Amino acid sequence: MKSNRTVLGAFVLVVATMVVSGCNRHPDDPVSARNAGRVNSGLEVTAKRIRFAPRTATQGQGTIYIGLGSASIHLRGHEDGYCVFDYTFEIEGGYTTYRCRVPLSEPFVAIEALNNEEVSTSFDLTRCEIIKRGNVHEGTKRSSRRSKPSG
Repeated sequence: MKSNRTVLGAFVLVVATMVVSGCNRHPDDPVSARNAGRVNSGLEVTAKRIRFAPRTATQGQGTIYIGLGSASIHLRGHEDGYCVFDYTFEIEGGYTTYRCRVPLSEPFVAIEALNNEEVSTSFDLTRCEIIKRGNVHEGTKRSSRRSKPSG
């Protein structure tokens, strides 16, 4: 009888842990199951969108998934009146990581899955610096192209 109570107690503990940690969340909840447990400061992540306010967002990361790839944001913090973050777009293993800076005065930054192949960004990628590119199956190559935002 005592061993049955022990097993039942362990089962209840596991289920309670799953509920508290977010395993029962719907993918469209602001903190999706894919991103549960990560420290986020003002970063809203759903199945199809990542969004944050540059003035208040200071740390965190999130990923959205499209057909054969993904798009990710990794907040780096504030620097000289800008919100700094890394944006990575990956498809079939090939990826590019950009270091982006947007003014703290911008109302929000967002990336959104348009379909199974495309992602829309609210910021101009041509103003971001390419810091890495490569293929997850082959390794990383540092970019020789270095560009700075113009304003």
